[in-house]
Amino acid sequence: MIYTVFSTTDNPYMNWQSRLLEFSWAEVNQPGELIRLVATSERNHLPASQQAKVIPTWPWDTHPITGDRYLIYNKPASLSQWLTTHKPEGTVLFIDPDCVFRSPIVTEVTPGYSLSQKWIDFRSDRTYYSTDDGSPVNLIQRFCKHNPELIQGVMIPTLIHTDDLRRLVTRWLEVTGQIRQGIRNREGQPLWESDMFGFVIAAAECGLLQKPADLGICTNWLPADVPNAPIIHYCQSILSKTDEPLWDKKSYKPWERVVDPQQAKCDYGRDLLALLNRFIENREYKALQS
Repeated sequence: MIYTVFSTTDNPYMNWQSRLLEFSWAEVNQPGELIRLVATSERNHLPASQQAKVIPTWPWDTHPITGDRYLIYNKPASLSQWLTTHKPEGTVLFIDPDCVFRSPIVTEVTPGYSLSQKWIDFRSDRTYYSTDDGSPVNLIQRFCKHNPELIQGVMIPTLIHTDDLRRLVTRWLEVTGQIRQGIRNREGQPLWESDMFGFVIAAAECGLLQKPADLGICTNWLPADVPNAPIIHYCQSILSKTDEPLWDKKSYKPWERVVDPQQAKCDYGRDLLALLNRFIENREYKALQS
């Protein structure tokens, strides 16, 4: 069994992304079950869905001890609640709401190892800055308490067994909060990718063997970085053939047709824009617009 799982709030900005993800999941006939975890206090007013099983979780976007507001705390917190309450067993394909399928992923994993997309620009020796005295610090050395040799630069999409996810999810949430409090970038801000570092540290500490795999491409990468990637992660703008921004999720108005896909520079850009136009022409999904 493959559970494709993604975590959101009930914000309308995430609703259209979630429905686009659902549409692509169904279009490629991805096997298994699609799970949308929704961090919300409005548990009787959940977002509508065509394909996903929508499961409410309690919001965890503000750290209860430090007061740090970081929406991505909801990711490990919602997963923990789902694992505890629903007790799924099998492979979790964990992705973000701003992901779409180009082709199905059928690989299942067994306990003890995971398959994750390689984090293209990951460096375990990268220097950030301590909040204690502003001195340079290596966050892997500072926060990874066990098995630092198992650290791998990986990210979503991730295929991981539910047994392993249960073992690491609490530590994932904990170390994410520690990184948010203890480390700053050159601009003096908490790291936006704190949860990404938190995941690889928690996985290493649990003794999980993390194997890089070609699962998804980010939209600021070269097509050759992940050839024919089955998942597109549209976290950055789609560029035109003249390297100008052509489309971006932050400025997109839901249910509007997009420009001619052939204007996009990269194959994944063309595929994403074509998918968007098919999506907005689908009457069943358009009926859910909000």
